[in-house]
Amino acid sequence: MGTKRRGVDTSFRLRNIEIRVVKRAERAKGQLKDLKRAKVNYLRERPAVMAAIARALKTAKQNEAAAAES
Repeated sequence: MGTKRRGVDTSFRLRNIEIRVVKRAERAKGQLKDLKRAKVNYLRERPAVMAAIARALKTAKQNEAAAAES
């Protein structure tokens, strides 16, 4: 992960996309709203990253379904 610290315009770059659920977020009022806003702002101009995340989620869901059938 690369970080460029520029005050308000701080940016970071992730090299590999790997999605894991470490801990489910508790749905308390106001907690998930900030997380979603940050995610939308990060992915707004990066359609390729959004597509890669969608593929990873789809693959994970298919693997989970296959494991459940076995």
